[in-house]
Amino acid sequence: MATATHLQNPSQFKAIPAARKAEKRQVKLKLGIQGPSGSGKTWGALALAKNLWPEAKVMVIDTENESASLYADNFTFDTIPLDPPFESQRYAACIDYAVENGYDVLIMDSVTHQWDGEGGILRRKEEMDRRPNANSWANWALFTPEHTSFVEKIKQAPIHIIATMRTKQEWTLEKSDKGKSKPVKSGTQPIQRDGFDYEFTLVFDVQMDHKAEIDKNRTGLFEGKIIDLADPKVAKAIKNWLESGTPINTAPQPAAVTPKPAPVPAAPAQKVDEWKLEGDHLHCHVYDILKKNSKKNEPFLAVKYNATINGKDIAFCFNERLFDAVMATKGKACVLFVSPAEYTTIDDVIKVGEITYADGKPVATENIHGVSVTDEDIPF
Repeated sequence: MATATHLQNPSQFKAIPAARKAEKRQVKLKLGIQGPSGSGKTWGALALAKNLWPEAKVMVIDTENESASLYADNFTFDTIPLDPPFESQRYAACIDYAVENGYDVLIMDSVTHQWDGEGGILRRKEEMDRRPNANSWANWALFTPEHTSFVEKIKQAPIHIIATMRTKQEWTLEKSDKGKSKPVKSGTQPIQRDGFDYEFTLVFDVQMDHKAEIDKNRTGLFEGKIIDLADPKVAKAIKNWLESGTPINTAPQPAAVTPKPAPVPAAPAQKVDEWKLEGDHLHCHVYDILKKNSKKNEPFLAVKYNATINGKDIAFCFNERLFDAVMATKGKACVLFVSPAEYTTIDDVIKVGEITYADGKPVATENIHGVSVTDEDIPF
């Protein structure tokens, strides 16, 4: 079934850079240090910063009850003693402060609390999961964008950043010779969202002997070696790598290229009302609705409408209290309160025709990490 397509004014397209020969560019260091409590992550971060940039202006975001200040006799730095709640926005405000006030290096000690500290993402999600009628996997819709924004804040910050992360022991079940399962240590993992460590240029894994080895690496340095983060030779190797590229402010900038407007699509097969997305309000015309069950046998509605959000023209409603209101939108123009993510979810019905709806508080729901709630394509 054909759908209407929202067209942008061609003048709104931002020019894209012209193609150029790839070359290594100088970048701001984004370095992670992970390890168990007491392994020397904070000392290693401060020592690296001092050896890398002896005259640098250093700021430490300290979430560890001001433990970094214990080393103030050995290193010169300013500190923000960040207390709970450890919300992503508070970390972001600290990054902005460091940038705006001319700091050269920011040490985030640690980023574990943003994930699994008081007020951190995991703690807030677990609290939401305990509410009546909560959908654990669907609740991620509220928190995934927040964490993505936090990661991008670190990556895009025009400042050198060293972030520490606590680690936890991972276990797996293996069968013994007698066929019985037993837990076996399988290494350690940082206490952060899976994949978070991949966002850094380098990640050092520090053990209780205060020695480190490379865990993630985009530099080619230190592979297979056990190192001391406080060794000036380690800082020198990293600094040489950082400074080996073309300086950002002197790199050639090719002329920009303005993209051509997208072709106008064919008219829809049937007449439908115009649609538009205003923030979280979707004005649309609903074609069809199916009631289905998720893999956990939880009911939801699949709603097909004349819109394309993230390339899809189907939205989902998981809140059973809204089912009657959503069903009333079939074949009609309506306004829906939605959460556009990889899959668009319906959190509330605002209007159906000229009738206004207000069925309690919105409940944002979403499938996590692109895992389909049932079949990948909902048949109609």
